[in-house]
Amino acid sequence: VASTAGPFRKFGSELVGACAAEGASYADITGEATWVAHMAHAHDATAKASGAALVPAAGFDSVPSDIGTLLAIREHEKTYGEAPERVDAYVTAMRGAAFQGGTVDTVDYELRNPSPPAPRGPVEGARTKIDWRRGSPFSNAFVNGRDLCLSPFMMAGANCPVVRRSNSLLNYRDGLVYAESMALRSRKAALTNAAVLAAGAGLLKMGWLDALRSRGYLPKAGEGPSVKRMRAASYAYHFVGTGPADKRTELAWCGTGDPTGVHTSMFLVETALGLLERRGETGAPAGLLTPAAALGERLWARLEDARWESGDAKPAVEVEFL
Repeated sequence: VASTAGPFRKFGSELVGACAAEGASYADITGEATWVAHMAHAHDATAKASGAALVPAAGFDSVPSDIGTLLAIREHEKTYGEAPERVDAYVTAMRGAAFQGGTVDTVDYELRNPSPPAPRGPVEGARTKIDWRRGSPFSNAFVNGRDLCLSPFMMAGANCPVVRRSNSLLNYRDGLVYAESMALRSRKAALTNAAVLAAGAGLLKMGWLDALRSRGYLPKAGEGPSVKRMRAASYAYHFVGTGPADKRTELAWCGTGDPTGVHTSMFLVETALGLLERRGETGAPAGLLTPAAALGERLWARLEDARWESGDAKPAVEVEFL
């Protein structure tokens, strides 16, 4: 099952439960971290017993963060013989990206029906510390030979829990520190991004979402950018793994095409096909998983030659170790 029917807390819970009970593979494109935590609490044990591989967050939330971190850690291990102590994911470019109507629907549903707190339980596997303060607009980072200014990334709240769950399932390193932020070329850009995010959050909390939609500032349900606009968009991540004695691994993940449309579609399809390919394999992972825990480098092997159209000159995602 490959599901795009969000808000997932509204429409997806029964489907996840049915897949867990019947041993069916499942993937979706949710960015609803609290809902995913509830699904793990409710269905992980059942899915393990039935052999079901349940993989939420298989779209732009959170394949680049999850698989990019995996690749950076594996390269660091090959180079230095151990996993890094810390991984920083920096979004260094976001050109022409646009909201989808479904994403706005999810935000609207959450504002009107706040999620109950995520269930807490004992941590299994390696533990991760999320450095939520790394995106302060008054801090800097040295990325790809440049001193860049940091700023909050709006999807860090969705992506960080996925990387944390991958570490608990794959045991990269106990106590791994992970952070996710934007890294921009000027302090002005960093402060502007932070201000826009704060202002947008304030307007939404004040109930302005319907007004913003009616005035055309946000898409309505079923709406989104044109194919031409999606094809012209692009984005880039840089992953930096660090350890003691100046041990450093850096990876660039560059995507051509809109992250919310082109790349979310490709990531979901390749994840679903990868799960189908693994179905029935002895020792295939089961339970409430992440893209990295379910498929790992096998998913990257599918993505590194994936194209939006067969005639495209180059893959939609390119990775380079720097």
